[in-house]
Amino acid sequence: MAYIHSILQNKNFKKWGKRMLFFVGIGIVLGLTGWMVFRNKILNYAWDKATNKLETKGYLLQCETKGFSGLFTTSFTKIKLSLKQDTFVTIEKLDAGIAVIKSIFEGPTLSDLQMDKSRIELVKTPVYCNFCGLSEKKEKTTSTKPFVQRIFDLLKRSVSKIPSTLILNDFVATYQDSSDTMGISIPNVKYKNKDIAGTLHILENENRTSFAIAGTLNRSSLKGKLIIKPVGKKWAELPVIKRKFNLSAGFEEADFELEKLDMDDGVLRVVADGHFQGITVDDRRLADTTVIIKSCSGKLVANFSKDFIEIDSATSLILNKITTHLYASAKLGNDKSYSLKFKANRIKANDFFTSLPEGMFRNLQGIEATGELEYAMQLQLSDNEPYKTIFESELIPYNFKITKMGATDLAKMNGSFMHTFYERGKAVRTFPVGPSNPSFTPIGTIPQSVQTAVMTGEDPMFFGHNGFYKEAIRQSIIQNYVQKRFARGGSTISMQLVKNVFLSRKKTLSRKAEEILIVWLIESQHITTKSRMFEVYLNIIEWGPGVFGIGEAAPFYFAKNASSLTPLECAFLASIVPMPKNYAYFIDSAGFVSDRDWNFVAIRNNMIRHGDIDSADSASFNVKIVGPAARFLRNRKPLDSIPESDLLFPELIPKKE
Repeated sequence: MAYIHSILQNKNFKKWGKRMLFFVGIGIVLGLTGWMVFRNKILNYAWDKATNKLETKGYLLQCETKGFSGLFTTSFTKIKLSLKQDTFVTIEKLDAGIAVIKSIFEGPTLSDLQMDKSRIELVKTPVYCNFCGLSEKKEKTTSTKPFVQRIFDLLKRSVSKIPSTLILNDFVATYQDSSDTMGISIPNVKYKNKDIAGTLHILENENRTSFAIAGTLNRSSLKGKLIIKPVGKKWAELPVIKRKFNLSAGFEEADFELEKLDMDDGVLRVVADGHFQGITVDDRRLADTTVIIKSCSGKLVANFSKDFIEIDSATSLILNKITTHLYASAKLGNDKSYSLKFKANRIKANDFFTSLPEGMFRNLQGIEATGELEYAMQLQLSDNEPYKTIFESELIPYNFKITKMGATDLAKMNGSFMHTFYERGKAVRTFPVGPSNPSFTPIGTIPQSVQTAVMTGEDPMFFGHNGFYKEAIRQSIIQNYVQKRFARGGSTISMQLVKNVFLSRKKTLSRKAEEILIVWLIESQHITTKSRMFEVYLNIIEWGPGVFGIGEAAPFYFAKNASSLTPLECAFLASIVPMPKNYAYFIDSAGFVSDRDWNFVAIRNNMIRHGDIDSADSASFNVKIVGPAARFLRNRKPLDSIPESDLLFPELIPKKE
């Protein structure tokens, strides 16, 4: 420090410094003078160069006035950009400030921009495009940078080009293709000193959705926060989603915060927070009614590189009062592998039920319980070793006990009840499940061969699991992954029973989620015994056109009572449970079961291995249809097209509209 101080006090240094300041000052004065003298010529040159370049592409660029309204601020009025007679860009007034120093080192950069009464109307149809000629045809270049790095660099460059002050007044931009017109209308938006505030309308054909926005954006660190609220009403529907995905979704308020977005050693790290209030979703694939989530918030911590994608374990989601944590990773490349861990924190049972989305668990609405619940799930699979897939899933109770049933009494199977079978959303038949039904067959009189055959085909471990057979689900995941399609399900008899007794047959995510939860409640709380559940199952499942339960299936196929069925006949009945209306396709011309019935073969052979069928029948197909079902074998048509007069219960088949 003393050495530096001595230099500063040196007379020669002071003299040299004064001279430098003098010459720098002279340079600045001369530069500014030259700028003031030649700036209009520079502006006109730049404008003419732009108009000439556009003219070669067939475009006409015009303005009424142009000049400088400040030292480095250009001002234009009545700008027009046209293609032949189509004027698709008009700007009533545009003021743009030039960031001189930044422009020298980084290319043309604006310090501030204000646009008043602007209209941009882009059109692209199969026969016409008014803006396609503006794009520059660039030669393809091979970049050695990973895709993630290129995206980050492009984003950072784009954000850095945003002026430090940006004001848009009465700005409208639309894009029209052959079927739709989309756009954005901004009455006013102002970005200054990192703060954003204004109003915007999302345009979609004839519809308009309005939002008020407020927040911050740091252009250098790429950090920011945005709060979005509907204007003029409490709830706003998200645009585009309904048209693109055929669902209606919206919210009452949303806020987002980007805490981190940077690259480090080839890894893009993203940390972001978000919070929604009053989410509403109307989608018949999700549920057959509107789904409402009062509050949903979460934090995303993610890493991306050319070799992997990772959702860090610090990622969390809070659904009303349910707090969850998520970890997920995907290793990319030739040997792909995936890992997923999900946990819902321990929570009071009543808080858990009240936090479930409205509209998704209607049978459980109003249910009350004591104790606490916790959930954990893990999945790991890979291309190299798919058959070593790991799957774990468990809902853990702590002193849990139901004290009050909800909208539906989950104990109704313990006594006689009325059951309605639905098909395509319509009631097909309603019948009593109990002694008042002459076809009802108590579990004690159902042959053991029937029970064994059905369990062999549908759920071998029915009496050994708590409603969920994790190994079956694991095998299902493996088969679906290996075959790259949905080739196998993992439903147990308990899950099928709950679906039939308590829920609709509509294939929605809501129905499946409610099915899983009701199964767990019935099994974990022992609301209904396993034996009674199996008895109900065997008495209500569809076994043919208008045929329900073993008491009707035995006479329909074999003209005998269930108690008289042979083991091979039981194996056949079990084989058609997954597709009862298509049984005719698995019978040969003589009325015997065909070797095309692979499900029959699998069940028969399995029962032979366990001693439930005599080994002498190891190659037998000696099962002949002799009941009313035999009348349908000649045509081999889909059973939905069979004349009602040939059906066992013709009056119960839904009429075609």
